[in-house]
Amino acid sequence: MSSALVSKRAQRDLERIKEYIAKADPEAAETVRSAILDIADLLAQTVEAGSPIINAPERFKDVRWFVVPRFRNYLIFYRP
Repeated sequence: MSSALVSKRAQRDLERIKEYIAKADPEAAETVRSAILDIADLLAQTVEAGSPIINAPERFKDVRWFVVPRFRNYLIFYRP
């Protein structure tokens, strides 16, 4: 089973998301964080699940994106 490699920048983003949500609901913050990481792990196993970025500049041609199902305000951008 593959697990996602999360960049330092993505780790910081995830921590900021968690901190923001935790101001109102610490339990929800952990739920969202876990859901994002679970989807990242799923994408590590099924890299074609996400969509390519249409008309992406050359440096982003290999980047794909995926909506976090339970929390549709959050997108994961990744390189397979």
